[in-house]
Amino acid sequence: MRRKTLSLALVTLLTLCGGQFVGAGIVTFDFTNSTPTFNGGTTFSNLSNDNNLVIRWGSIANVGGTNIDLVATVTGDAYKANNIGSGKVALNGLSGGPVSLFRYARINLRNDHAATFAFTLVDPDNNDSQVFGDFDFSVLDIDSGPAGPDGGRALPAAGIESVQLISQNGTATWATSGNTELTLTPTPTTPGPNWAAPVITAAQPFFGAGAPWENVPNPTDPSNLTPEQVARTVAFSFVNTSSFELRLGIGPGGKINEFNWDDGGRNFLFTGSISAVPEPTTVLIWSMLAGLGMTVRRRR
Repeated sequence: MRRKTLSLALVTLLTLCGGQFVGAGIVTFDFTNSTPTFNGGTTFSNLSNDNNLVIRWGSIANVGGTNIDLVATVTGDAYKANNIGSGKVALNGLSGGPVSLFRYARINLRNDHAATFAFTLVDPDNNDSQVFGDFDFSVLDIDSGPAGPDGGRALPAAGIESVQLISQNGTATWATSGNTELTLTPTPTTPGPNWAAPVITAAQPFFGAGAPWENVPNPTDPSNLTPEQVARTVAFSFVNTSSFELRLGIGPGGKINEFNWDDGGRNFLFTGSISAVPEPTTVLIWSMLAGLGMTVRRRR
């Protein structure tokens, strides 16, 4: 694992693409035309919070005639989602606005909990065979609740989000912007007391929220992020990989007027891109320049 701290401009290229590499064959994951399904087929997430969650985002890309779906499966820890109001696990799926133009994949997690998800690229037209290649995958909007005392909320902030790369079946690098607000070690309230502290190694980097959500709106368009939104993003670049595992965690939410905000939750947003460049030498060049580039092949 090699840590890369990039300039704001290059991180924007790595994490967002936004059509800037169209001429080089880069294809952004397209969630606007994807219909997420849950645990094998339901088109809406009406599962109980105790279910082991499987989310499939269908038809997020087509590379050289190969359709690609993204599947996220809980592999460790007990998954829990927002338990306030009618939201619950229905908050999983897509995020962005307006509704007709959802831009991101979204996973909702309850405060003071963690869950490990295996993300896998599969070919739905070939018995879900895994699609191996080089691609980038970004996690955005890594922040927390209000900082400091706020009606009894936890200090130094409530609901601190964190992401940790657990494993991958190829090689990986990661990148943050030069003005990143993310921290590489847990704070006193990340993790929370109800789940085990992450074991951080050079191959399992950790990224925790270093700033509250206040004054920075949630991103809605991957091609149009503010510098503050980019500063709350981490981009993973995978080589010769079809799957990887991320551990998502959120610290305690605190209490307001005796109301337990640990029943609430927060959202993780994802985007990414792959390359359809067919020539190996071209793939190598683009991999060196941008950490992207994808020569698709399938392994059963």
